[in-house]
Amino acid sequence: MIWLYWIAVVPQVLIYTAVGMLKIVRSKPRLVADNGFDWADSVPAVVVKGIGGLELAAVAALVVPMLLGWGPILPVAASIGLVALQLGAAVTNVRFADKKKLPLDALLILLALVAGAAALAIGWR
Repeated sequence: MIWLYWIAVVPQVLIYTAVGMLKIVRSKPRLVADNGFDWADSVPAVVVKGIGGLELAAVAALVVPMLLGWGPILPVAASIGLVALQLGAAVTNVRFADKKKLPLDALLILLALVAGAAALAIGWR
């Protein structure tokens, strides 16, 4: 089951690390202009930075406890948080008529659900 966990986690780590860092490092106007984050214009900059920080925290919570053998609680919590975050992203993409991102939203939700279930299965052995 550990292999299933890592297959689900690695793509999330790559995507959420890249996108989270973009949200934290780049200015709001540059995010909107260069990266297509049109929704960022409708919220304060601190919200954009906060979402980026949550994405990076979730990445750490998915990876560190499983590498150190701390158990499944934090990875399961991170998976639940990422499902909620990505559901919000999907709603936002529909609101801003950016439906081309919906397949990626669905994939990330599925990966988070698989990672959470696999972490629970690993922890119950």
